[in-house]
Amino acid sequence: MKNTIVIFSIVLLAACQSPGKPGKENPAANPVTDISGDSTGGARLISVNDCAGCHSLTAKNSGPSFLAIAERYPDSHGTAENLAYSIVDGMKGAWGKGSAMPAHKNVSYKDAVKMAEYILSVETRLKNDSAEGKIDSIPRGH
Repeated sequence: MKNTIVIFSIVLLAACQSPGKPGKENPAANPVTDISGDSTGGARLISVNDCAGCHSLTAKNSGPSFLAIAERYPDSHGTAENLAYSIVDGMKGAWGKGSAMPAHKNVSYKDAVKMAEYILSVETRLKNDSAEGKIDSIPRGH
């Protein structure tokens, strides 16, 4: 019974995340803003893992922004799969001397691909939302 209550509490907490004010939003305010919808579920997977501790949508933290990752790695055949390996196994030095991303062995490779696909789509999503007036501009700082 206790496990059921804990699981229900976690699901309820995730479902009750405040969507913020209606209208134009600042995508930098939420590191995993689901811009223009996310049919793969990658944004949700990012939000339930520890990604926001090091990454945000458009601003550099201890790790690069998702926008910077999308700009560096063209979304072509195999890119999401390669990034998925980096998510699961970690990486070192790709973003400068001393930079390292820890391994996330709790994330399945299949889920890591969905997360990588979402990250690779961030630049296009931001440009589309900016053109449609959903956001004022694409914040830079990566």
